[in-house]
Parts: sequence; structure tokens; C-alpha cells
Amino acid sequence: MVIGGERNINPEAQENGRIWSYFDAYKQAGQGRAVARPELGSFTHVSEESKNRDIALLERKKSKPDLRERQEGAADAFAFENYLIAQAAEQGWFGGETVPTSEYDDWVSGVDAVLEWADDEGPLRLAVDFTAAEKDRVFFSKSDKLEGNVRVKYLRSAVETVDGKSRELSASMPIVLLGFDKSVFRRVAECGGGPEIRRELGRMLVLQAAAQVDLQIVMTVRRIFEASRAKRTAAGQEAAQAVRESGDDLTAEQAVDLVRGLDAEARDTAFSKKNLSRFLELVRLKEKILDSLRESARSTDADPETQQLFKESKTHQILSA
Repeated sequence: MVIGGERNINPEAQENGRIWSYFDAYKQAGQGRAVARPELGSFTHVSEESKNRDIALLERKKSKPDLRERQEGAADAFAFENYLIAQAAEQGWFGGETVPTSEYDDWVSGVDAVLEWADDEGPLRLAVDFTAAEKDRVFFSKSDKLEGNVRVKYLRSAVETVDGKSRELSASMPIVLLGFDKSVFRRVAECGGGPEIRRELGRMLVLQAAAQVDLQIVMTVRRIFEASRAKRTAAGQEAAQAVRESGDDLTAEQAVDLVRGLDAEARDTAFSKKNLSRFLELVRLKEKILDSLRESARSTDADPETQQLFKESKTHQILSA
């Protein structure tokens, strides 16, 4: 609306634009402060024919009419996700390496980044879908991912090398959903993304990741011992009974102990090779990485005002439950 030849600017909109402009540097991957995603054409472990098919699929995905649009001066979910990827890599929030995925794995597999840790038994990997969602239906649609592994097709490892170069590979791995809603990102912008708020963001994301890996361990054990094949041995029947009696109180630690208490016959009868591999992968992530990170996160005092912010964040409460 123009009055007297001058544009009438909504003060609230102007203030919001000023605040959200903090994330302008993260709007586009590879620009400003946003981490670049690896180009599909730079990978050599996938055939040219397969890459061309993947590029075509990616373009179809990106051309859908319901694609979220960026608006100047508005909260930008893309920028929030890019911010978390960049900060996780810069700040070492997870104690390992944070590797951004290709656009293909972002759009097709729903994976924004891969967390990697070197380990004597072989690299540990955890896929991450960063989110700024606030609506229940979005969480419910994404939560299906937690029931199985996801496959990252284009990964350039940060912890493995071949002939002195980062190893290129396709890999299956568990996934977690990490993020916050606009209220948290608004606080980040208002305080200029200082070290205190960045530290708190990292602590909260660690709590989310640890809780979700624990949840996946419990979900896996429940699913295994509810199936008939687990009950073909006496030990399997006892384990199934223990799971039933635990109700909603079964913890990840109890689930791990229950499986470790099985003899080889009962374990191999209950689990397929694929399910056992996934279960053991989750346990390695829990015991070698996430338990210690969670203990450290919980033992660090947080600013009361910041703590309250996270308590009021619906997104954080859902993802860390």
C-alpha cells in the first residue's frame, strides 16, 4: 500500500526480515557460508549410465510444483538445514566428521549429511536428515525412516582413503532426524550465532541422535521377538516373553543385554543376517559414540534462558523423546 507517494512498510515484517537475514549466508549450498555438496559428475565408483539416470531423476524431483519456495526476508528452511550442516562440520558437534551429501542423496534418499567416525572394527556411519519441521504430520511421515537403514549412493568418505584419496562408495546406514523449529533459529539470529548458542545447539542435537538410536534398538528388538521365527527356540521364547512383559518400559540397554544373552542358535534363528547386521551397527553407534557424547552433553551446565527455549521447542522435544 502506498500513502502520499511513499510505500507503507509493515514494521513487523521489516524487523523479521532483518532477523532472518542472518541466514542469508546459508541459503544456497556452496555459496556464502553454506557447505558445498559434491557433484555427481565427480564420482567414479558409479557408471556414467547410472549417473545420467540419477541426474534425470533429480531434475524431475526438483521440478515438482509443490517445491518449497524461498522468499526474501522470510524464514528459510533450506537455510536452516544448511546452517546446521555447516556448524556440525565446523564445530565438531558429534566428535567425528560431518560429510554433506550430494543433491541426489538429499532429494532422493532424504539424507542431508553423513556422520562418520573411524573405528578399529571399521568406520561407523550415521545418516542425518536435518529438519525445521513443526507440524506433526511431517514428523510422522519422516519417522518411517527410523524403521530401517537408508542407502547413500554418492559418498566421499572423510575417514577412509584409497591410494591416498578419499574413498568413494555407496553405503547403507541408520538415519536420524535432527533439528529445531523457527523459535530456536530466531534466537540464533538474534544473538548473532555466538559460541554459547552454537554449543547448546550441538548438545541438543547429540541428545536427539542418541535418543533416536536407542529408539531404533528397542524397535528392532520388539519387531524381531514379536515374529514367529524368534520363538522356534526355547531361548527365543524366553526372550519374546521378556519383551512382552517389559511393555513400554524396555530400554535400549535392556534390549542389548537380552540379545547378548542369547546363544548363537537362538540369535541366528531370531535374526536374519540383514537384521542382525543393522542391530549390531546400531549398538556400535550407541556404545562407541553416542553414549559418551550424551553423557558429556548432560553434564554441561546450560544457560537457564537457553534451556527454557529448548524445552519450549516442539521440534526438539519430539526428536529427543
